[in-house]
Order: sequence, then structure tokens, then C-alpha cells
Amino acid sequence: MGLLLRAVDVAGPLRWRWLLTDADAGTPLADHQVDLTGARDEVARFNDLSGYLRSYAAPDRQVEDGTRIVADAGAWAGSVLLGDAVGKAIVAATATGAVTIKVVAPPLADAVLLWPLELAHAAGRPLAARGDVTFVYDITGHDVAAEA
Repeated sequence: MGLLLRAVDVAGPLRWRWLLTDADAGTPLADHQVDLTGARDEVARFNDLSGYLRSYAAPDRQVEDGTRIVADAGAWAGSVLLGDAVGKAIVAATATGAVTIKVVAPPLADAVLLWPLELAHAAGRPLAARGDVTFVYDITGHDVAAEA
């Protein structure tokens, strides 16, 4: 199954609404309002997760600290960045098999196309750990429809 996750109603690089649709039928499945204006630390962490890990994981506790930092980032992404409704809709779509999600955003919010949304938690675990969810990021251009 194919899904389309578009950033719509974009009001800046930190504010938009996700709209998740069935890629073939165009049927809306879920949406989520994103407002990251008060999440400076979380956005910085997600912008450069590997750099954040190098800076904040203690040298003698890299595995433990890294695991905690990535888990915290995934929990935040699942609830705030991707949103519970979108995560639940993605998980529900896997009931019939593997799901590929194409992520598109207009230039004003295109930084999200570089973020590891696969780490977002849905149904209590990272989407990447499911094995049946794949994200494909459209970094070749921008979605004109999302700008409307």
C-alpha cells in the first residue's frame, strides 16, 4: 500500500499540518497540526541526531545514553512531530501488508524531509522497528499543491 504524507497549511519552517492520504485513492486518513515553535531543543536534536549523540552521550556510557536519547527523540517525534493520529493510521494501514509513505513538503518546511521520521513511535515502538513501514522523502522538488 502507498501513502502520501504532505505538509499543508504551512505557516513557516516550524508550523504546518500533516495530511496523510491513500496515495492511490487520495482518501484522507489522518492529519496532525505541527507547531514546533516552543520545541527548540527537540528540533535541534532531530536536525542532527548523530551530532547530538556525540555531544550528549557520555564517553563511558555511549550505548546507554545513545539508546535513551534516540528513544526520547522517537517518542517526541511520534507524539509532537508526526502525531498520534498519523502514527495510528500508518500502523492501521500495515494490516494489509507493507506500507510505503512518500513524504513531501513545500520549500518553507522542506527541512522536515531530512529528518528521520522512521524513528517516530507509533503503537509504542519506532516505525523503523516494525519492518513493514518505509518512508520515501521527495527531496527533488517541492509540492505545489501543499503551498495552496
